[in-house]
Amino acid sequence: MKSMNMNEYVYVQLTEVGLNVLESNIPKSLPVDVKEGIRNLWKPNEDGWTKFQLWELFQEFGSSMYNGAPTYFKDNEIRFDERKMKIV
Repeated sequence: MKSMNMNEYVYVQLTEVGLNVLESNIPKSLPVDVKEGIRNLWKPNEDGWTKFQLWELFQEFGSSMYNGAPTYFKDNEIRFDERKMKIV
């Protein structure tokens, strides 16, 4: 078995539904420039993967996940850096 610190980064390819969930989590009262700064954090890398700390991914999507929920990540895949994992 392996473990990973929740502060480590993971990568997902967001679907349109996933982007909509993130968008709905932005408080409407924030100034436009702050909202744009938040959206810039979700920009995918050149391979189409968006980086989140593991706890942040849980925070953003946890309350909207349930059995039968829409797919927020392409192929329901989360990538982990094995070098950051330890054997327990």
